[in-house]
Amino acid sequence: MVDADSWVLDDFSFAIPDEASLADIKMWSARNAVNGLRWFNGGLKLLSRRAVLSMNPGSIDFFSSMAGERVLSGEIATETRFNATPFLAWRAGFRECAKLTGKVVRFRDAGEHLNIWQTQGADKLNGAWCMLGARMGANYGLKNPAGHSLLKINDMRWLYDVFEDARKSNAIATILAEIAGG
Repeated sequence: MVDADSWVLDDFSFAIPDEASLADIKMWSARNAVNGLRWFNGGLKLLSRRAVLSMNPGSIDFFSSMAGERVLSGEIATETRFNATPFLAWRAGFRECAKLTGKVVRFRDAGEHLNIWQTQGADKLNGAWCMLGARMGANYGLKNPAGHSLLKINDMRWLYDVFEDARKSNAIATILAEIAGG
């Protein structure tokens, strides 16, 4: 599975590692086009039928809801290019950081990832919007940890309304002032 906003790298050679041949879920890393993070969000995924059928459509994060053995490759297969518009960049930052602070996604380097989402990439296309979304999402996740309210991050109408409120309030000016003060 390749996300619609991901670009398979020209030099990536698709080969299933021997140790992954029986796994239900195989993932290759992606490079984040805004902040350079190397992670599985936007990465190439090879899923068994069993894993797909186990997905919980009502979960906060569909990937974490899947059952089965996982094999994660450190090889970078894609670049996730979610930043084509201010809203899409903001939404990606918001959702990822809400999941991190809301404890939906847990891993050793979560704090470092959270910091990078919020502080790096302003010089990229819509990067400041991504950083604003990350900050707002981190705050939302802290206030709504892994509960019913966190499910709102999957409601695209709600997200767009929150984005529009931020846009109208000129919240982006804070990020732009930080960049200018640099």
